[in-house]
Amino acid sequence: MGRGLHSFSAAACFLAMISSVCFIQYAAAIRNILGFIVISGMLVLGWAGTGFCNNTVTVYNPNGSIATYTTTIQAGINACLVGGTVSVSAGTYTEAVYVNKGIALVGAGSNSTTITASGLGGTNTVTFNVAAANNASISGFRITGATGNWPNGMGIYCGTASPTITNNTILWNGNCGICCNTSSPTITNNTISGNSHNGIYCNTSSPSITNNTISGNSDGISCSSSLTITNNTISENSDCGIICFSSSPIITNNTISGNSEDGIYCLCFSFFSSSSLTITNNTISGNSHNGIYCYYSSPTITNNIITENGTTSTYYHGVNNDFNMSQPQGTPTINYNCV
Repeated sequence: MGRGLHSFSAAACFLAMISSVCFIQYAAAIRNILGFIVISGMLVLGWAGTGFCNNTVTVYNPNGSIATYTTTIQAGINACLVGGTVSVSAGTYTEAVYVNKGIALVGAGSNSTTITASGLGGTNTVTFNVAAANNASISGFRITGATGNWPNGMGIYCGTASPTITNNTILWNGNCGICCNTSSPTITNNTISGNSHNGIYCNTSSPSITNNTISGNSDGISCSSSLTITNNTISENSDCGIICFSSSPIITNNTISGNSEDGIYCLCFSFFSSSSLTITNNTISGNSHNGIYCYYSSPTITNNIITENGTTSTYYHGVNNDFNMSQPQGTPTINYNCV
């Protein structure tokens, strides 16, 4: 090879020893000009700019051009413009991440890219906590390790922000997997398991919860608001599959099975009002207590399969027989179910 290429090789190695991030920036710039780079005498074609060091975060401008590289997710978020993307390579990132703007946070896949708050004390792993983050999104991560009491210990905390949460694995957090507090996020295609409290907790929030697998938590979903729960598998939670407090969710096309308490538990705290939920086209089976438990609630229960639950299929306050309506609390409507 010519002297110039050997000189470049030496310079590249020197840059790598100083800073992997700087090395990536210089090499990417040269690759963009020449179409190749030379490292230690080896010709490398079509290098994507992120494969030569661990924990690389690439920040893209809204127009798709590369803005910068960092080695932490938070630094990437801080550098990213609204409408841009923070692309996170495979690896484990020990940090508490705070998203305060409308950006896309994209991992290499939930089996490859991990964000953990383990060892960081009482915090959430990922926080969306301002209205400016309403258009934010997060996908492709394993999110774990949060500890602490409310409002900490959440895998993902949404406070007054409504991001899109898609294709993540959210597990082994000390409080809830996802906490929605005065927010309406879209929660789709996630695996939410092994969290110490609720898989998803909704307080005065109206999220859309679709196509998730929610298992091995305390309660699968706990809500005190009006939300939509569709096409989820909610199973093997140590308390209820879904628990509703003075709320009116729409629960459709879910499989709710094998939970240690009730499949769906409906409770209104006021004797002068009720929970008016809609339960349609679900399979509710194999739960240790009731398939559906209603106390001072007025659900509409239609076209469900409710079988092989431990106590009863449907229980109303003071009544312990399948669909015995002699003393119901509230005014339930029950049609076309298989019990």
